[in-house]
Order: sequence, then structure tokens, then C-alpha cells
Amino acid sequence: MHGGPVAAVVHAVESAPVIPTATIQKALAVSYANGTANGQTIQTRDGTIYLPSGLVPGRTYPLVVAFAYNGDPGIPFEVWKTQGNENHWIVYASKDYTNDVLHGGLATSEAVAARVKSQIDAIAGLLPIDRSRILFTGMSGGANYAEFINLRYPGYAAGIIINSGQIPAQLFRNTPTPGFLTMPSASAFAGSRREAVFLCSPTDPQFYGITQVNVRTMQSLGWNTLFLSFPGGHRNAPAATYRKAIAFIMAQPSWATHP
Repeated sequence: MHGGPVAAVVHAVESAPVIPTATIQKALAVSYANGTANGQTIQTRDGTIYLPSGLVPGRTYPLVVAFAYNGDPGIPFEVWKTQGNENHWIVYASKDYTNDVLHGGLATSEAVAARVKSQIDAIAGLLPIDRSRILFTGMSGGANYAEFINLRYPGYAAGIIINSGQIPAQLFRNTPTPGFLTMPSASAFAGSRREAVFLCSPTDPQFYGITQVNVRTMQSLGWNTLFLSFPGGHRNAPAATYRKAIAFIMAQPSWATHP
């Protein structure tokens, strides 16, 4: 997992999210009017939204919720600006999550998860987001948190794309235990499309084996899974690997089915 300095958790116990409604509405109007230009970034206190160009009024689009180990949206945007444009997927990159959140234990992990969920719910009320096609993603510690929030709110996300991460098993128990979350059952995900892709490099020994364990865990919870290997070690997978991951998800019958 990435080390180095990480930002303190400053918003975990704060009140409702601050959403720049007028800015979002203006950006959406620009996207509707322009089918060729690059997308737009919208800054909020808690995250950065990437809105692709060429959205069509009356349609809804998947939302990618991305995490980075240090709360820097630039890390997931190395991948998701391009993929957002190519697929017309809206992206929300969290500023609230850093590795300190998971390191702080269950209380901080749950507090930030609740905050992120409130961001998503607020944004989905302003943008043409298909709430049945929300994906959680991240790399390294951000991937760990994507797995945590997916298990914390089972059925909320339609899919996950996990890049070199692991389930934070230290926060879960298989049976109800004080101070821990209970691992959800397969039935808890019944309302989700349940598509999961795991990306890792063979030259990333800390995560390569555990990633394949995570694949089996999600299969046991009823998820359809794909494991993709890529060269280069502990980093964002190449764009070609992400394209394979997205193509896999979009090709699944569950993705095309209306809820």
C-alpha cells in the first residue's frame, strides 16, 4: 500500500455536504450543448466531479466513485478522465478518503463512508446519474476503501473495479461481533448488478495473491468477476486494461437489464 504523508481526516464528522449547485447546472448545460469538446471538472469541498461532454438530455449515465490513498483526485483521474469521456460515465473522485481513514479503524472508516454516500446522493439529485449503475473504484489504499464501502452498503453499487487492493478484513467478522461490521451475505446484494473486475500486476507481490482471494470472496457473495493481470507493478493499470474491464462490465446481461 502506498505510504508517505497523507491528509488528515477533516470532514468525517461535519454536517451535510456543500454542493455547488449553480456550477453543476451550468456545466451540465455545456455538456448537453457540446458533443465534441473535452469534459469539465467541478470542484466541491469533498471531491472533484468530472462531467464528460456530449451528454444527452433525458438520458442517465453511470457514476464512477473513485478513491486515492492520499485524497488526490488526480490519481484516479489519470484513468477516469479518458474513460469517462470514452464511455460517457460521470466521475466523482473523493477528497475525504486517505489511508489514515482505514488506519484509524472502524469509526473513521464508517464516518467517511457515510459522508461519501451523502455526496453521491446529493450529486445524483443534480446530475443525470443512473443510480442503479454506480461503481466504486480505486488503486492501492483507494481500492481497499472501494471494497470497504461496497461491503458497508451492500447493494448500493452496481460494480467495482479494484486496482491492486484488498478487502480490509480487519474491520469485518463473519458473525455479529461488537466493534466490527458483519460481513454481508450474498442476499444482501440482491438489488445490485454485481459486476466486479480486479486488476493487479504479478510484480506487485503484496497485492497479487490477495487480489485473487478477493475474487473468490466476491464470487461467494454472488458477484460476477473478472481478474486482469497487467505489467508494471503497483500502479494504475494501463488504459488498455481499464478498457477491457469496462468492456467486460458493459457486456454482461445484468448491466443492460433495466431494474
